[in-house]
Amino acid sequence: LNSFAQEQTTDNQDYSRYQACQEFFLREDYDVCLNQVETLLASSQTYSPGQEEYLRFMQAASAYHLNRMDASLLLREFLSDYSLSTYAPKAFYYLGTCAMNAAQYQDALAAFQLCHKSALSQKEWEDYRFRLAYTYTQLEEFAKADSLFNELMEENGRYVLPSTYYIAYID
Repeated sequence: LNSFAQEQTTDNQDYSRYQACQEFFLREDYDVCLNQVETLLASSQTYSPGQEEYLRFMQAASAYHLNRMDASLLLREFLSDYSLSTYAPKAFYYLGTCAMNAAQYQDALAAFQLCHKSALSQKEWEDYRFRLAYTYTQLEEFAKADSLFNELMEENGRYVLPSTYYIAYID
């Protein structure tokens, strides 16, 4: 009976930690979230497939938001293991951004093209289109870049000035 009670207590503690990870992630406290997630993943605890998938996504996404060097690797591993995940489109957006920041524009384009608008917030959608346009510029696909930069200018958002610069650069 004692071992059963200890097992139940451990399960409850791990579930509480799992819930805490979710809360830290949703509050964008990525440093604490990442530490908690890595502790949970290193434990011998087994999780439901959905819980493990979300833990792995929170790990990769937190690493991305913290600009950690292993973010790209964690995102690739997540996408390799969970290619059909509902989190995959956002993971592709993060992976594309990592590749773009590393001047790996073909890889960035490939990842960006697997991202769906529905997976992104309004701010991320605007960022996505600017990053995609910038990637097209670097790949000398100027017509595609020009079209996206013009869309961003017409929306009169935060990318008006950079878009104006790149349109002038393209012309």
